[in-house]
Amino acid sequence: MRVLKLFISATIFFVIISGCFAVQGFASEKSIMFIIDFSNSMNQMLGNKSKIDIAREVVANTIDKIEAGAKIGLTFYGHREKDKCDDIEIVMPLQKAEKQTFSQKMSDYKPAGNASTDLALKKAAEILNNNEDYVNFVLITDASNKCEKDLYKSAREVRQKYDYRFNFYTVLISPDKKEFPKYNFAVKSLSGQLYAIDSVIDIKNTIESLVSSINSYKPYYPKTVTNNDMVLIPAGEFYMGTDDRTFDPIERPKHKVYLDAFYIDKYEVTQKQYYEVMGENPSFWLGSDLPVDSVSWKEAKTFCEKIGKRLPTEAEWEKAAKGGTNDKWAGTSDMNKLEEYIWIHDTGANMKTHPVGLRKPNAYGVYDMSGNVWEWVSDWYGESYYSKSPEKNPQGPEKGFMKILRGGNWDSHIYEVRTTSRYPKNPDAKYCNNGFRCAKSVEPNENR
Repeated sequence: MRVLKLFISATIFFVIISGCFAVQGFASEKSIMFIIDFSNSMNQMLGNKSKIDIAREVVANTIDKIEAGAKIGLTFYGHREKDKCDDIEIVMPLQKAEKQTFSQKMSDYKPAGNASTDLALKKAAEILNNNEDYVNFVLITDASNKCEKDLYKSAREVRQKYDYRFNFYTVLISPDKKEFPKYNFAVKSLSGQLYAIDSVIDIKNTIESLVSSINSYKPYYPKTVTNNDMVLIPAGEFYMGTDDRTFDPIERPKHKVYLDAFYIDKYEVTQKQYYEVMGENPSFWLGSDLPVDSVSWKEAKTFCEKIGKRLPTEAEWEKAAKGGTNDKWAGTSDMNKLEEYIWIHDTGANMKTHPVGLRKPNAYGVYDMSGNVWEWVSDWYGESYYSKSPEKNPQGPEKGFMKILRGGNWDSHIYEVRTTSRYPKNPDAKYCNNGFRCAKSVEPNENR
């Protein structure tokens, strides 16, 4: 069996990078909504079984092995009409029932025509309306539907609307090789899990893996971050940059800088914050308390200004990151403690962003300044600027071609996420590893 879990091979890494660099209540029992493709292609044989019979087997055996008391539902598409792309029906809403009831319902229908997988996904997700339930959605299809429009877009719309309450699994039965990448791409962006049945011998392992994932699933309640969550960084001197010649020359020379007091966001700007202000969420990874990603420098600047803030200067960013203790990484200078503070390739980031504030803050109480996503700062980049930087409140060169990213990201290594590390980048760059946080000057009449 080929079980394609998140981000576990170089091939999957390529798919992710290619895609992302382009453009509280919870019931104690489990809730699972199966979305079953009954299109004509599901009549095709895989070995000695039809695809629809394999789907029936997956549903029946999964229900049989799910923890007792689970609520189960069934959504079918392509099961009644030959040429209607909207032939979609929730044939059984979420309920507790005997296994035989669901098996009988699965046997009552035969593949009939075509219907849209993306519309079926949206229809099934409507069970999340007007409640706070968390539901596991299990899509079973062969990815051969001719009615499908844009699964990736629809899946993202559903996750944006319902957030972590929408937990997504996909079982592909002998999928078309041309169609497989877009399913893989959609599932990855939702942090879901995808399983591929390429032969009948894969069925047992697929069921076991699916059941294990559902039984171990626990609802995640996202952190609420507000625009007022800021930390005061006191006025004073610190040393910026490094004289260590083993590091990048653009980090030299080490020089003394005095900064007035300022505020900086305690967390990286989240997707929820960004969406509420900008009306869109450009991020590849989706989750309300994940850092917004795939934003340009101008978009980051615009967001901050709309809420009465600004981007931090490069000097402000570095002082805040060092935590008043001259930390080598934000929070620590001990390499053995990095997993306590930062999300990078070397500390288990698993090739994706993570909710803000899960790991420890630095000494100032600021989170994720090393790793998770690169962070835009206001300065233009100047290769020799450090050697002539003013000592008090430096603002960076007056003009330039590149802006600066700081802090490293989920795919970075230890070397790249030091508090002195700098990354010049085209200000129009919108990658799934860059985000930002905002800053604000202390008003003259504030007693700080």
